[in-house]
Amino acid sequence: MSDLLRRDVPGWWGLAFAGSLALHGTGLALWFDLIPWHGWPQPAPTTQAEITVASLILTEDQLAAAEAPPEAAPAPTPPEPPAPVPTPEPEQAPDPAPEAEPAPEPPAVEPPTAEPVPAPEPMPVAEAPAPPPEATENPLLAAPGAAATAGPGGLGDVSPPGPTAEAPAPEPPPAAPIDPEPAPVQPVPAQPAPVAAPAALAPPLVAPPPLTPDAASLRRLALRLRGQFGASCLIALPQLGDGRAPAVVMLSDRDRSMVDFAKTVLPDPETPDRPPPANRAVLVDARQCAAVNFLRARAEYPAFGLSLGLVSDAVLSGGRLIGSIEGAAPGTQTALLLVDDNGVVQDLRRFLRFAGGRTEFDVPVTRDGDARDTAQMLIALASPTRLATVTNMAGRSAEEFFPALQKELDKRTALAVLPFDLR
Repeated sequence: MSDLLRRDVPGWWGLAFAGSLALHGTGLALWFDLIPWHGWPQPAPTTQAEITVASLILTEDQLAAAEAPPEAAPAPTPPEPPAPVPTPEPEQAPDPAPEAEPAPEPPAVEPPTAEPVPAPEPMPVAEAPAPPPEATENPLLAAPGAAATAGPGGLGDVSPPGPTAEAPAPEPPPAAPIDPEPAPVQPVPAQPAPVAAPAALAPPLVAPPPLTPDAASLRRLALRLRGQFGASCLIALPQLGDGRAPAVVMLSDRDRSMVDFAKTVLPDPETPDRPPPANRAVLVDARQCAAVNFLRARAEYPAFGLSLGLVSDAVLSGGRLIGSIEGAAPGTQTALLLVDDNGVVQDLRRFLRFAGGRTEFDVPVTRDGDARDTAQMLIALASPTRLATVTNMAGRSAEEFFPALQKELDKRTALAVLPFDLR
């Protein structure tokens, strides 16, 4: 076995060396591109879309100029045919019109020729006066036959053919086309049609002015709320609820006060059969009563001048209070106050954003402490000047803030109030 290995070893080493040399040499040649190698087939090149931007605003001359180069040769040929187009032939079209005018003259000539022929015949006849009335009756019977053929001129053929049809009964048909000329009288029936049309449009213009029953009942409700003071720390705000029906939102620090107020004030004496408007009782903290009494003392209570709206009147702690203020006069200074259930007044003017004639706000709110049954109060103001009380006394209690604000406000200031829950 050892002799066999010694005998074969020299040959194997030579083959191994030659194979290694050939393999490495080929690899180096391929690496340095010494041997032409096309490699694996390359993927087909992807075609990239070409974006062409063309002007879409072109005049007719520019369009003609853009189309002219490819059709430069045939371009001169088309203008040649348009040249003969303005030939006097179309202008001669009015010439046949005057020719049509003499056309009606021949039919007008025919009746006079027919009239002199029968005229000499009745003259020698002495009994002619008797037949004429019979002849007038016959055309009335014959006229329907002629009218059946003529169609539109049937009625006009009855009266005129009497004198012409005295001698020849068959000749009245040619006279019939002459008489249809009175047919223009037929447009007369069209006159009664336009009489009724304009009259029907007037009534709808008068309908909008009347007020709806809900608007009238809402006005009476506001008057009752203004005349009824009720207990201290209680206000009632009229609103239009679902279906545009009146509704009332009551704010007080005592539930019993709101229940008694709803029983005595909300029913409408003028409509005892109708149920009282829907109402919602909102409980506030006693420390917020200064803000409630401030609103009740305003002369415009309960119909304040501004409109205050919220996306949702129930906000979770850590959420956002989103809404808008509308109705502020141009040039006024808008302020937004938050009276929390601890009785602290906070200035939210930095969260206001003015857009499109309205004021929008997006306020992040977080509740500090345990949840309560009392609500937060949001008050909007629009005054002719910037309110110093809001700037200097923000962060104080309602008992300090609102007496000072009452002294600074004038009659031109508009307000709005809306409660919301923070949970």
